[in-house]
Order: sequence, then C-alpha cells, then structure tokens
Amino acid sequence: MSQNPRVRRTGNGFLVLLVVLVGSCVLPSQVTTEWTRPTGGVSVAVDRANHVYTLDYVYALGAEMRITKRDAAGTFIWETSFDQTDFTKWERAAWIATDEAGNVLVGGTLMSGYSNPVVAASIAMKFDPSGGLLWRRVFDGPFDGSSVRKVLVDGAGNSYFFGLGIGPNGLVSRVKKFAPDGTAIWDYFDTDGIGAPLNAKFTPDGGLLMIGRFVFGNFNGYAKIDATSGTRQWGVSAITSATAGDAAGDRFGNSYLVFAAPAPNSGTALRKVDASGVPLLQTAHPLAAFRVEVGSDDSPVLCGFPNQNAAGAAFVKTDPSGNQLWANLDADGPLQLLLHAQLILDDSNDAYLAAGTLFEMAICKVRSNGSSAWTRTTPGSYANGMALGRFDRSLFVIGGQTARLSDSEEGPFLNLGQGLEGSTGVPILYAVGTLTAGSLLSLHLENALPQSVGLWGVGLSAVTLPLLGGILVPSPDYVFVAPPTDLSGGWQLDFTWPAAVPSGLTLFTQVWLPDPQGPQGASSSNALRLTTP
Repeated sequence: MSQNPRVRRTGNGFLVLLVVLVGSCVLPSQVTTEWTRPTGGVSVAVDRANHVYTLDYVYALGAEMRITKRDAAGTFIWETSFDQTDFTKWERAAWIATDEAGNVLVGGTLMSGYSNPVVAASIAMKFDPSGGLLWRRVFDGPFDGSSVRKVLVDGAGNSYFFGLGIGPNGLVSRVKKFAPDGTAIWDYFDTDGIGAPLNAKFTPDGGLLMIGRFVFGNFNGYAKIDATSGTRQWGVSAITSATAGDAAGDRFGNSYLVFAAPAPNSGTALRKVDASGVPLLQTAHPLAAFRVEVGSDDSPVLCGFPNQNAAGAAFVKTDPSGNQLWANLDADGPLQLLLHAQLILDDSNDAYLAAGTLFEMAICKVRSNGSSAWTRTTPGSYANGMALGRFDRSLFVIGGQTARLSDSEEGPFLNLGQGLEGSTGVPILYAVGTLTAGSLLSLHLENALPQSVGLWGVGLSAVTLPLLGGILVPSPDYVFVAPPTDLSGGWQLDFTWPAAVPSGLTLFTQVWLPDPQGPQGASSSNALRLTTP
C-alpha cells in the first residue's frame, strides 16, 4: 500500500495515555472461537473490512444460490440471491470470492430435475457491496452441460471461472475469464487431457494452474496457462496416482505437483517442473498428500493423511531442491481429521487445514517451523472452506455453520466490526505492528469521507452502545481529535510503542466522522481490539 499521499501523524497524546494506564488484564487463550452463526454453506470469503460472505444453496426445484453478508462481529447485514423462475431447475453453489472494491463474485451450476438431476449450464454472478446484482451470465448456453468448480479474482477485478465446458475436444476442464463489467474476455479449454476439474490457483509469476483427475482410472492431470492472455504454457496428463493431486507455483515460474508415489505404500511424490513444464526433480515423502501450497520462501508445504489407510492431518515441508525440511505427521493429535477441504499458507508461512470430524468443523494450524500450533473444532459437521481475515488475526470457517476464530500468535489486533456506512461505504480501521516495547505501531484509516475531521476514541472496555444510527464500541475513556482525512479518505498515525505498557493490556478503539450520507449525519469505522503481548 502506498503511503505517500496518506496523512501521517505521530500520536503523542495517545502515548501519554498508554504510559499512565494501569489496571488488571487478562491474557487471551491462544486460539479463541469469537462467534458461530447458524448459516451454513459451501464457500466463504472476506473483504478488506473483514465483512464475511458465505455461499449456500438448497436442493429444491426453483431454488437459488444464497449469499449472506455479516460484519466482523458476526452481525447479519443482508442476504441476497437471483430469482431464477424456472421451476424445473435449481442452482448448485460452488465458490464465492471478493475483489478489492468489496464486490462479490459467485460461481455455481444450473441443475435440471430433482430425483436424477443433470448438469445444465454454468452460472457467474457479481454483486455490489450492498447486495445489488451487477451482472449475471449463464454460459455457454441454456443446456450445454458445463459447470463451475471454483472462482478466482485478480487485483484488477477480472474473474476466472474454473470448471467444465464444451470445447473443440468435447467436455473438458475450462477457465472462462470475465472483465469487471461482465464482458467475456477469453475461454481456455484443456487440450492436454487433465481430467475433470479439481482445483485452480494463481501463481506468483502471473500464471494460472489447473488441476484435474480422471473420472475413470487412477490418473491426475495438470496444466498451466497465462492468466492475462489465456494461452497454454504447459500440460501433463495421465500421471498414475491412487489419490487426488494438487499443484502450486513459486515466484520463478516453477510449479510443484503432488500425487501418490508409483510404488505401493511409498507415500507422496513431489515433482518440480520449470516454467515450460520440464521436470527438474521428483522426491518421495512419507504421507498421503493431496494438497500443496508454496510460501513466500518458495518452499512447498504438502498436506494430507498420515498414509493412505489412516485419518488425520499430516504436513511435510521441503526446500526448493526437494530436501525435506520437516515432517509433522500427527498435527491434529487424537482427532484424526477427515474430509480435508482446503489448505492455506499465511504471510508467515504458517499452514492451516480446514477439515472435519464428521460431527464438527475443524481447523488445524502448523507453524512455519513444523511444530503443531493448535487444532480447533466448532459445531457444524465438517468444514467446506476457510478464509484468513484481513489486517488482523482472525480466520473464518464455513461448513454446517459459520465461525470466526482468532489466533493470538498471529498478532495483537482483532477487527470487531460495527462500522457505520457513510458516503464511501464503511470506513476501515486497521493497525500494523507488534505492540512490543520500542516497536512501531501504524494505525490506518481508509475508505472514509475525504477531507473530513472526526473523533478517535480509545477505551479500556467495550460498551457497544447505540450512537447516531450505529454502534459505539469503546468506552469513552479517552477521545482525541483525529487527523483530517486526505483526498482518498484516509490517514495514518505512527507511534513508537513505549516500554511502560503492561503485558496483557486490552484496548478498544474506533473512529467517528461527520458524514452527510450517514443515517444520522455520521459514519464510523469498525472497532479494533488491541492486546499487548
């Protein structure tokens, strides 16, 4: 994020407040379930303000996909859908994603019939942050047999719908790219025979990986295309594998493919190929992995079961040369997690697995050094997906319910939601820093009314009181005049965190501004909770 145009100040008054604060404090547990909500679904996404969007569907004739929006506190904001009026069909949801403007992209499949439903066509939709439909595309015809598996969104707001489509070689894995206004840009139809679509993901060098598996026979396939032009870069088919596979890319254009090693009970094979798809190395590792992600250190992390005959959560990390750095083959302890759904690496290269116990949703975290951090279960049968929170330590999981977790290892800040929409949407308040003695703390406000001066409140507790059509979160113990927002509606305050602040101190902060479009002439940011380590 560019800081050049941002109003920057030093919060001297706030430092005085911190130095004189005394009182009791309670240290938080390592991972906490902040809330659960009964809304279930198949996919979850968050925007820059940590609004959480979930996608679900009902298996019933005439039914539509349902998108639900909540704020970071779990407060319901809206639910929307497209009213499809064909009572011989229904919509099967697949994936939800957001762009940087807070718009919502949804992918699914139009199904026909009930007792023996058949695939009719693909669905792509885009909604604005208020739930208004911006566009809807049913492609490539009303009954062509295509479907959607996953949706990706790039930094420019282009969307990519991965699934099946009718190409020159028949029904094959396909990516369809749309511009932000819904104009179709290109289609890429698999020419390598990778099989039915399993997963797709961007690579740091501007590529897009497609992962497939044969419908008949134990074979995996992989392909890479250029995400800008949709041109093929390489593809490989019919790799024998008793398990499903995955792939991920590094900054240098290399890709790492995972599949079951050829010899029986010999674990997982990791194959590294260059930007042209030429194999560079292949190594075997002691687990049944079917997911892989590459971290910012260009090293792959594999995840799956301890072996092909056992449940649980197992992880292995190698260096770029295929040398095993560590293995954690029992990351979840006695839970023996099943139904692995998604693997994510965060900015610190910690790994998170979304899975389930058949009775509860579960998230398992392994640190970047291979040590087990925690496994947390919440009600909801099993997890279908997860999303990391923006600018704070939260993680959202979707399955039979929606839940928000917070992890104290991932920083001292937690977005509490409760922002009040104004002229430019909901102002976004976030912080960057560690809250350790002598460290830099940067407090950022974005998306507020430009060139306006508001009040910045800091409290020792949360009061959550109604105010001007919104919710005041911090107790009004200390109130400061905030810096004026710049032409883009933001400011930045920098502090050097003093040594006198006690460990375990919890503070709550929020910004309020005059705004003619607010319900009572004001808007407010989300609230932040800060806890010193």
